[in-house]
Amino acid sequence: MSRELEDESYQQWLSHREQAPPDWQRDETFNAVVYLSPAEFVAMARSIRDVVEDYESRARRPATGARPVAAVVRLFPLLTESSR
Repeated sequence: MSRELEDESYQQWLSHREQAPPDWQRDETFNAVVYLSPAEFVAMARSIRDVVEDYESRARRPATGARPVAAVVRLFPLLTESSR
């Protein structure tokens, strides 16, 4: 998903989520700042990809009651004055 489509889709969700069935009216948006080494950075990205890939295969045969859900992950180093 491109960032623009991702942002547009999320804004659409926020504007219309009351139209979703009650069990689908919340989201699981969160963020955190974590301190990682370069190797840990790569390992975390791989772990997240592995979890998402476990569910991607369901697109062909979704579970009963399943709906498409956007999974958006952005891992990037925060630049400080000393790291520029």
